[in-house]
Amino acid sequence: MEANGGPLAETLKRVIRARGRLLQVERAPLAGPAGARVSSVLRLVFDVGVVTLRSGGAGADLEVEIASVPEPRSAVFVSASEDEPWWKLLGFSPTRVGVRTGGGIRVQFCGNQENPRWLALFSRDGGIEASLDD
Repeated sequence: MEANGGPLAETLKRVIRARGRLLQVERAPLAGPAGARVSSVLRLVFDVGVVTLRSGGAGADLEVEIASVPEPRSAVFVSASEDEPWWKLLGFSPTRVGVRTGGGIRVQFCGNQENPRWLALFSRDGGIEASLDD
């Protein structure tokens, strides 16, 4: 990931400026044992657009696609909206984006006065991992 967070950070900054709220999350689990926590594709549906992340491979930047509406769910996607950490973030807007120590980015959801939650998105095991980052 670039020092400034790259295309993903820029895309999420656009979502922040538009005051987009996270409505739904879908993921394509990575094949193998890492698939329980790591995704090969992650789709974040905001009320202002859809951000799809794909792994660029082991240690590579995340590839970002932007769409105005979600594509029909394919058989490889499963809903992650009830999984950790997503259920804690649904309905909230991202408020800040920064570079994560160790690679990837950190995204703050909720304002500083509203019990902020930091989400970490980073490459791991050839896929994308998402976790709450304190």
